[in-house]
Amino acid sequence: RLGFYLACVAEGDSHIARKHGVTVASQAAERAQVTLARWETHDNRDAALEEFDCWLRDRASHLNPGTSADLTGAALFLALRDDKLKPPYRWRNALRSDPCGF
Repeated sequence: RLGFYLACVAEGDSHIARKHGVTVASQAAERAQVTLARWETHDNRDAALEEFDCWLRDRASHLNPGTSADLTGAALFLALRDDKLKPPYRWRNALRSDPCGF
């Protein structure tokens, strides 16, 4: 599920491109590719996701890969609706503080 989202961002997010330009969208795609590679190889997954998340939110523009998020949300809805996916009721670290300091 999270891998799907990272794969979408790694292909280039049109919302970032529209709001911030192709160069910034390409940077986001490259960072998503690195994060996805670490995710798939189990190379410190949590740290990889936190680094990517902080990078997206740390910029003055607050990058929002909205197109990728919309696609992921729609895919998850369809998978849940069609009983292809069971909802995860595990909310690990749900109340922890923001690792980015926001």
